[in-house]
Amino acid sequence: MKKLERGIIVSFYNTPFKGEVVQFLCKQAQDGGAVGVIADVSDICNLRSKTDITLIGYVMKNGVMTADEDCAKTVIESGADVVAVGVSPKISAVISYVHSLGKQAIAVLDANCEDGVRIANESGADMLCVDVNCESLNEGKTPKNEGIKELPSLSQIPVIASVKCKNSADVSAILRQGYYGAVIENPLRAFSDTVKNYVEEANAGIAKIENPPSTEDRNVRSLNIDKLSTLGILSKINAEDATVAKEVEFALPSIAKIVDVIYENYQKGGRVLYCGAGTSGRLGVVDSAECPPTYGVEHGRVVATMAGGRDAVFKASENKEDSYESGYESAKELNVTENDVAIGISANGNAQFCLGFMAYAKEMGAKTVAIVNNVKTKMSDFADLSAHLLTGAEVVKGSTRMKAATAQKMTINMISTALFIKCGYVISNLMVNMNPNNVKLKNRATNMVSVLSGKSEQECRALLENNGWSIRKCLEITGIEE
Repeated sequence: MKKLERGIIVSFYNTPFKGEVVQFLCKQAQDGGAVGVIADVSDICNLRSKTDITLIGYVMKNGVMTADEDCAKTVIESGADVVAVGVSPKISAVISYVHSLGKQAIAVLDANCEDGVRIANESGADMLCVDVNCESLNEGKTPKNEGIKELPSLSQIPVIASVKCKNSADVSAILRQGYYGAVIENPLRAFSDTVKNYVEEANAGIAKIENPPSTEDRNVRSLNIDKLSTLGILSKINAEDATVAKEVEFALPSIAKIVDVIYENYQKGGRVLYCGAGTSGRLGVVDSAECPPTYGVEHGRVVATMAGGRDAVFKASENKEDSYESGYESAKELNVTENDVAIGISANGNAQFCLGFMAYAKEMGAKTVAIVNNVKTKMSDFADLSAHLLTGAEVVKGSTRMKAATAQKMTINMISTALFIKCGYVISNLMVNMNPNNVKLKNRATNMVSVLSGKSEQECRALLENNGWSIRKCLEITGIEE
């Protein structure tokens, strides 16, 4: 039985091309590196004798794709290796029939929806194919589109994305999201070259999953950085930094789960406890220090500790990260409880200090989180939840204060910001829980109350002055509750 490999699939579904044209394009798809083609049963017979690429066949009956056993039999007899089956009440019976004849079946959804995924999973299908709009990966995000990123983790079977791509780079993003493959519609011009471009991007996405980069790799793009001009050096660094946001984006589903767990525990009175060494530890210190003035959070609800203690914030103490005992004792001193969440931050993901801290936290029943820049790390293996920020080789080998740290900073910024938005400390996009304790913040508070209440800034400043600069109190007085 020929199985569908991971990669690019070219679709001739609902195509205007017929006969020899489809045969020619199918050969071009195979030569370009595609792993399979989707074609109507009327084309499969001719394609079977012309190519050995995996053929995915379907038949339309009353406007529904391969909806019963007769349809499936027709597809298989045409020479198809895999049968595309529409999600219908009869899908389980159709797929059982396909399997009885030694063939694979793909359940095809017209739209991405959790119910459809559930039905496909329960039907016994070998794979699931769903429509994906690539714009949702890069722009115009909506709650519905955000679900696209969760589909691979929701499904118990491999998920293939039917892609409306703007460019071939979108395909790499799709594969990085955990999709098994990507279906592209037959392009009308430069077909062979276009398929090759899509295949190259798909392979890049697959390689990142199967052979993930390490922060200790040597960056082939910066081998000559010591020979460049000042502008050249800066341009090289900037080009590497430009890749960081995309890597963080790939981790968003994991980060979302982390935020939800923290929020649940925070509502019970728990704390956010950062721990790290070196740059990673200092980033935790920065975030914890900025939460009280930004969101009016009481001191002690977001706490940071780092290997080497307070002195290590200002003076490097790199050897301290190797002390498991110090991390364990640091957590013990904080009196970790079951409602706290301990977040270990480490580029290589193996810092003993963090492991010790997380170990004590877990003993006390607290949830543990690892924010790391590699895969298969000791910290991510140990933690309850992990975010893998695969920033890869640094422009200067091993200098993880660069891309790796930038990704960490972005991630913990998102975690704390999302947490306090969910806590109701933000109205619209205004930080109404902040503590206005200097001229700049008092001006900001005045503007916020004015914007939300519709009153003049002069009135709002007087109101704030008479109410101890409490933005919340002033909003209540003016009738603004949320």
